[in-house]
Amino acid sequence: MVKNFKKFKDDVPTARQVGRRQPQSVNFDSSQSDNPTSKSPISTSPGLSSFTQSERPIGVKKAKLKRKNNDHESSIVESIDTNNNRLIDMLDKASLDMQVAFDIEREKIAMKKDKDEWKFIMKDLNSIADPNVREYVRAQQIKIIQKRNQQEQGSASNFGNYFNDIGHSGSDLPDY
Repeated sequence: MVKNFKKFKDDVPTARQVGRRQPQSVNFDSSQSDNPTSKSPISTSPGLSSFTQSERPIGVKKAKLKRKNNDHESSIVESIDTNNNRLIDMLDKASLDMQVAFDIEREKIAMKKDKDEWKFIMKDLNSIADPNVREYVRAQQIKIIQKRNQQEQGSASNFGNYFNDIGHSGSDLPDY
């Protein structure tokens, strides 16, 4: 009954047929797809790149997502670098603070030792009644004085190491 209507004839595409696309197969060998020529069926427009079915361009959503991920990764790396630099600064400061505290404590110990040594040196031997204690204090005084003399000579010899060629002690300088 409907075969006589124009709508149902074979030569007119129906709405379903119009919506469907038939897969197109394009067979190019690699030289044709890489270097399109004027004989090639691929039309090249300025500003558009030619691509094959396997080399689809990235979609807008995927491009935005990729850009967002790259920005996120770079911000994470920047955050890690910043935190690492802050941590290094904090460790350097803590190390410096510890060194200062150590130096202060060492100085306190040296001052206490020096104070104790001065107590021995300044002790009046005539005020000590026990001969054994008096001899011990005297021995300590001698030991402290010898140690200080050695320290002074050591610092003087260190000074001399820097200036041992001053004057006419074998240098090529003329006499003054």
